[in-house]
Amino acid sequence: MVIFFYFDNTIRVLHQEIDYIYEHRFDGIDMDQNPISFDRIYFSTPADFNNYMENIKEQIGEQSGNVHVVAPEKIVTHPQFPEHIGFQNLEEVVLKYRDRSIFKLAILNAMSNAIGDHLIGMQAFDYFYDQLQILMPGVELEISLFQINPYRLNVITQRWAGKFKHIHLLPNCLTKLVENDAFIDLGTLILRENFGNQPMIDFFLEALSVDPKKVAPERKRMQFRPSDVAMEHFKPIFHNLRLKGRPILLFHHTATTTVRQMTEPRARIFVNSIIENSDYFVVSADHLDFSHKRFRNLNPYSKRGINHFAAIIANVDAIISVDTLTYHLADALDIPTVVMFTTIEPEHRIKYYPFTEAIMLEKQDGCLYGKHKGTTDPEKAREEILYLDKKWETVDIPEVLQLLEKVKICKCANRRRIPT
Repeated sequence: MVIFFYFDNTIRVLHQEIDYIYEHRFDGIDMDQNPISFDRIYFSTPADFNNYMENIKEQIGEQSGNVHVVAPEKIVTHPQFPEHIGFQNLEEVVLKYRDRSIFKLAILNAMSNAIGDHLIGMQAFDYFYDQLQILMPGVELEISLFQINPYRLNVITQRWAGKFKHIHLLPNCLTKLVENDAFIDLGTLILRENFGNQPMIDFFLEALSVDPKKVAPERKRMQFRPSDVAMEHFKPIFHNLRLKGRPILLFHHTATTTVRQMTEPRARIFVNSIIENSDYFVVSADHLDFSHKRFRNLNPYSKRGINHFAAIIANVDAIISVDTLTYHLADALDIPTVVMFTTIEPEHRIKYYPFTEAIMLEKQDGCLYGKHKGTTDPEKAREEILYLDKKWETVDIPEVLQLLEKVKICKCANRRRIPT
């Protein structure tokens, strides 16, 4: 779903997306102008639009004037408006564009604003682009990615720099969208019917009009290599850790939402149990306050960005993690991993990851089953955390370690060449 809107007055607003702050200028429009210029009408996802409205109220207040949401039919029926080609059959869709010298495509919310989802989405995009080249021989592909937080996503997005031409910030003026022949809308992913009932990579492929059943499992695995600079940075650190003569395990207990992570007291119990029941030297990329001769906190290094976090993952022997970016990067690097899922079916995340196993905490009839994010209500959030902590208490760490050994044996028998 796309929201179209315009303002009476020209305003500037600061907008923060996690650790990044953007300044956005919205040009006001003359209500008597006819027809209304597309460069003064803006578009974005519903969630992004609502966030901007909240910021405008806080920073500018009544002086911002009125904002007007335009009925979609007044926009999409315009002869210049591009065709939506998502969730269809790619072979049939591109037939009408094959005789062109250039095919311009916009992808909105490309490919999700969450880091882990973005990595999965870009893997689907990789296959999608290759199929476009096959189906449209001789046609120049000019793909524009419209993103809510492009700077945060940049480390991942740029791995596919040769397969897109432009990155634009959302919201943006409608002129940028109507320059394209077609577009794919990936806004409000979580509200789509087929989002929560299949592996996420298959959902992204469907959104890009690719039949997931026709895609080989290997093309559904992650691709990411940490930078050479990050790998060099960790060489002396892990050299010293290796001198201890123990295998190294990364334990990761945090996520971007409370319903997928564990509390720090619970995490300390887990780490202590791992040390007591195994030979591992444990490292953490979280800020975990724990002291033991077989534990080291690498959080100061992982905070430097995804490349450094991925370099930590590349240097360990095994991982135990909650449902977060960690295990997607682990798949890209062939690191044996056990993921502890709270609310999301493991099959919908790790189906194509051969060196990853999972345990599931919530039952299908549980009150948090299928939930992707924690509540914003403080009291209910506390209740969710307490509810989940009781679930975490039931996890048998020795069983988790046994499952991890099973994955390590599987890796020894089925090695993959890691792409560069």
